[in-house]
Amino acid sequence: RKVYLVEAVLVSFLRGVVEAGSPAQAQAVVRQVLDLLWLFMEDYEVQDCLKQLMMSLLRLYRFSPIVPDLGLQIHYLRLTIAILRHEKSRKFLLSNV
Repeated sequence: RKVYLVEAVLVSFLRGVVEAGSPAQAQAVVRQVLDLLWLFMEDYEVQDCLKQLMMSLLRLYRFSPIVPDLGLQIHYLRLTIAILRHEKSRKFLLSNV
């Protein structure tokens, strides 16, 4: 739930997953990670974590260096889309963030 941990650890891990695999593989891994978060953490902890995660992704997207192929921005958008495809997380984010 700490900003530093979410940004330094969780976002880095998820970004590595998105960069390494195909979109379908990345979606499956992100779904599994989110399922585990919802399973093993209290709802309020997951909700805080998701809020921090989305704010971190927004900040990283906005302030990443702009290169001609927009590689970093694409990875952050793919990760955001993968998170939003997780039904329980999407419902929470749409109603609370």
